[in-house]
Amino acid sequence: MPAGAAFANLPPSIVSLGTIQVDIYWWGIYGTVSDEDPGTCMVYFFGFLNGYSVDVSSNGDFGFLVYVPNGTSGVFEAIAVDSEYELSDPAYDGVGY
Repeated sequence: MPAGAAFANLPPSIVSLGTIQVDIYWWGIYGTVSDEDPGTCMVYFFGFLNGYSVDVSSNGDFGFLVYVPNGTSGVFEAIAVDSEYELSDPAYDGVGY
């Protein structure tokens, strides 16, 4: 990088977000974040999964399991945040029956 050049931090981007039903009560939430340094990102969840958060691995992947009681369902929003507090656009998906 030339002297005096500034590093441009771009906001992260959630490039994939998905769910899979693991068994009757457990759902897997997974996805991928694109960023200059994805290992410093976190993904925060709102809506049906309000209060959940997950670290992003150095290759950009994230995932976790969530208990969803039988007969319940809902839509959730995910937002990635990088180490410079830049926010991704929201991504949406849902779980449940």
